[in-house]
Amino acid sequence: MTENYNYNDNQFNPPAPEEGKGMAIASLVLGILSILLLCLPYFSMPLGIAGLVLAILARKKGQGSMATTGLVLSIIGIALGILFLILAVIGFAILDGAGIDISDL
Repeated sequence: MTENYNYNDNQFNPPAPEEGKGMAIASLVLGILSILLLCLPYFSMPLGIAGLVLAILARKKGQGSMATTGLVLSIIGIALGILFLILAVIGFAILDGAGIDISDL
């Protein structure tokens, strides 16, 4: 007497992955990197702009709160990058006006 077992009924089937979260995740990562690399404006600003574009595209696709977080972080990264550049220009102008040679620093 051989009993036939159907092993497929006992398998765990993982849920299907959610589609379309790639742009939201990318915007989130780029927004975080734009803030972390703030002292390198040549990297920070383009990362923030790319994160902003991806976040806007992801929100148009309805990808939710992760895209919104990426949008906010990208805007913060861009704003802080602009502020950092303005303060650097003002600082160099003050040093130059005081007669301090910047190349000696």
